[in-house]
Amino acid sequence: MSGPVDRIAALRSCRLFGSFSSEELKVLAEHSKELHVGAKQTLFTAGDASTGLLVIADGKVEIVGQAEGRNAVVLMNLGPGEPLASVSLLGTRRHMVTAVALENTRILTIGTDDLRQIHTAKSQLALKLLVAVAHDLGARLADAETPLRAFALEQASKR
Repeated sequence: MSGPVDRIAALRSCRLFGSFSSEELKVLAEHSKELHVGAKQTLFTAGDASTGLLVIADGKVEIVGQAEGRNAVVLMNLGPGEPLASVSLLGTRRHMVTAVALENTRILTIGTDDLRQIHTAKSQLALKLLVAVAHDLGARLADAETPLRAFALEQASKR
């Protein structure tokens, strides 16, 4: 993890941007910032305000869900090329889960103000991003079905 992240390469590795052109990736890269997160550091907590779209450039992040008064449950572990907080692009302004770096991690962030600028200046790109997020969320829900079912059953058995 030395030197700055190659932002275009990091975005290209993200499944959200699989169909994006080099020019579209360049626009997104120009609006991104690099964030360094230490091992065991919390990126965000459930209930925190969302600050935009995040993409893991390198490192690993654990996603944890927790019902009030219950034990936390690991929903998934994410690595390089994985998007975080993409649901915020669909209007949710608060995180629904907690994200913790499992090791030193570098993240690309595209803040909400930058996303608004992209929407204003490049509406086709913004629409393409929203469609990609919707497809990605559908895939993530399918991937998370088993841990979510186990979590729901655990909660129901405690009632």
